[in-house]
Amino acid sequence: MASTIDMGVAAAALVAELGGFAKQTGRNPTPLQALSVFHADRPAARIPVLYEPCVCFVGAGRKRVFLDRTEYTYDPLNYLVVGVPLPVEAEITEATAQEPFLSLRLAIDLAMLAELVAELGETPGDTHLTPRGIYASPLTADISTGVLRLMRALRTPVDQRVLAPMAERELLYHLLQGEQGHALRAIAARDGRAHRIGATLRFMEQHYATPLAVDELAERAFMSASTYHHNFKALTGMSPLQYLKMIRLHRARLLLLHEGATAGGAAHAVGYNSQSQFTREFRRRFGNSPIGERKRLRGAYPTNATG
Repeated sequence: MASTIDMGVAAAALVAELGGFAKQTGRNPTPLQALSVFHADRPAARIPVLYEPCVCFVGAGRKRVFLDRTEYTYDPLNYLVVGVPLPVEAEITEATAQEPFLSLRLAIDLAMLAELVAELGETPGDTHLTPRGIYASPLTADISTGVLRLMRALRTPVDQRVLAPMAERELLYHLLQGEQGHALRAIAARDGRAHRIGATLRFMEQHYATPLAVDELAERAFMSASTYHHNFKALTGMSPLQYLKMIRLHRARLLLLHEGATAGGAAHAVGYNSQSQFTREFRRRFGNSPIGERKRLRGAYPTNATG
């Protein structure tokens, strides 16, 4: 039988745990490499960001993510799961200095997820159906308890070594048993289309600067080009070529912001042969020129808004 807890009390307890790690504005590391804590003391405007596979929980405040004209909201009563790398837009809608936005992000260990699915011994549903790679769901008592247990497992070095891996595994288990568990199962199922397309997404992330043909990607996923294209769009909300363009532009944006690259240098580094084409597509995506975007972000708050 599922456990029951007071969700308001649970949210307050999570805020107390998160506050111990929220030392600065933006993303803060924790002793668990896969886990980070995000802090913001005012709303943040909608900006394009790249989410890696992760699950996000909120102790206080509210955030919205947008993909393909669909909005996903997460707050103390709803959590967000991103099962594959996705370029999205995000905004923090509720945060003040007195009641800051506090969230945690846990990178999804796909190997651990696949092991759990195998141990559950359950058929992951129709592996020929491709779910959307992102969703928001109501927080359950079991998932909320799992989140708190994971945060409390970071209190001492011994707890981190012994309890944190077990708490992470327990939390993934409850997510698999949750409302959208079938989507995570589909991504973890090695013989499923979602898993195979996810593998090509990771390949694209690693080789975005080189020419990539849809036929080659489809072959990697063991699908025809038309089947690959259809299921790719179902998972990511965009075509393979649109996705590749988004990855390139997001990587270029990071080079401009964090490594001081010139517009021409960033264009070349992410695979563009034409700087003018790069500038046009960059402006269309981010609403600014490459150099203008760098200046805007360096003066904006926060710049690492991926919590």
